[in-house]
Amino acid sequence: MVNWYSETRCCLRYSFRHADSLSALQQGARSLTSFSLAEQPQVRAAMDWFAKNLKWINDLQSALTEIPAPSFQEEKRAAAVRAAFAAEGLPAQTA
Repeated sequence: MVNWYSETRCCLRYSFRHADSLSALQQGARSLTSFSLAEQPQVRAAMDWFAKNLKWINDLQSALTEIPAPSFQEEKRAAAVRAAFAAEGLPAQTA
């Protein structure tokens, strides 16, 4: 697995140490932009999950925002969020 963070730091360090001209810095920037975060397996899996669950996400967000929650009176919305978390098996605590 590629450690993109280390490669990015190394590339930046090299670019700044050996930058005799603006073109060296531009070359370093080009090599950084060629990296695609979306190509990482973990990121791809997360993006696939969001794509598969988009309707559920939008429906839940819509339902939560329809609950009146004026400042300092968010108890009903907090209870709905707690219930949504509990339905997914996630622990939630509200004050």
